[in-house]
Amino acid sequence: MTPAASIPLNLPRPAKVRTEGAGVPVEVDGRAIELIRESWLVEDRWWTERPLRRRYWEVVTTTGRNVVVYHDLVAGARRGAQGPAARAEDGAAGGGALAGTGGEEQACGCWYTQAA
Repeated sequence: MTPAASIPLNLPRPAKVRTEGAGVPVEVDGRAIELIRESWLVEDRWWTERPLRRRYWEVVTTTGRNVVVYHDLVAGARRGAQGPAARAEDGAAGGGALAGTGGEEQACGCWYTQAA
């Protein structure tokens, strides 16, 4: 049996995120967002070959569930995502159904959730 201390919790998993306006999420994995509690930008490891740049949102869905979702801005840039979301300085601009997809309802591979 594996000790409880070695079981990773809250690992990120890919998410389908629908955005509006300035790239702000309005739906996560089919659940409408009722409230955005906060948003922040994390930039780290910029001095390495694998920098980290993410825009996070802490949201509450219409069912009352708390969800932390983030957009991996480095992965989105590497994939050549098109549209305003891919070119935004802070990752908060854009629009359409799914950021970086030209409005198609599909995962772009650079959105993740850390919902418990």
